[in-house]
Amino acid sequence: PRMTIAVSHRGTDKKAETSVATIEKYFEKIDDFLDDGDYGADLAIWAQPEEKSVADKLKHKYPGLVVMDEFYLTAQSEKMSDFDNPKDGYDKAFDAETMMLMFSKCYYFIKNSSNLSDLAAGLSVGNVSLVT
Repeated sequence: PRMTIAVSHRGTDKKAETSVATIEKYFEKIDDFLDDGDYGADLAIWAQPEEKSVADKLKHKYPGLVVMDEFYLTAQSEKMSDFDNPKDGYDKAFDAETMMLMFSKCYYFIKNSSNLSDLAAGLSVGNVSLVT
């Protein structure tokens, strides 16, 4: 985790509540961290967006980027319901807790507004950047 940029993009139900930064706004932060003289060239990127289309844009821009298949991605770009995720409540909660802990351990953490990423930022041992 020390050599990882974690990217959390909440983009489904947040669209109805607030203005959501596009994933392209994250690119500048990611590029800044990759250009860091101390670690940049050796950093891995782990992204966990909610939407498959956002994951595809990230993978296109950063071919070595990892999106973990274990966590649910929706094909929708609008409001997502908990009912869209086929996992049961226990598995959803376990995934959320696991993701939060993993985000908090990464050296760089880029996020927008979400309860899960806010908690991860509070537990973070690294550098947290908020994209608005």
